[in-house]
Amino acid sequence: MTLRRVKYLDTIGQYQDSIVIPQMSIFLTTTPYSFNWVYTDIYKPWPKTRPDTLVVQAKSYENKYFPRAEYEQRKNEQILVALKMLYEGEFGKMEDWYTIV
Repeated sequence: MTLRRVKYLDTIGQYQDSIVIPQMSIFLTTTPYSFNWVYTDIYKPWPKTRPDTLVVQAKSYENKYFPRAEYEQRKNEQILVALKMLYEGEFGKMEDWYTIV
């Protein structure tokens, strides 16, 4: 078995200036709150220019431990952009969250 060094960074949007880890795999997670550097530097160029990168987008309810009832409740309460960003892993504009419904 080959062991690899891996760095895990949660909510990666907070780390833009501090990621310099040569010779190491990095496991990143985030909620796509906006079209920030995660979108422009990682998501958008992938997979054409980043063959070393795997991007996985997942909806919260695809996790078997996430309560589907919570998603259904939020679907009726939140504006569509916020729902897609928070629970469906899609990029959007954060300022759209503050629209009064």
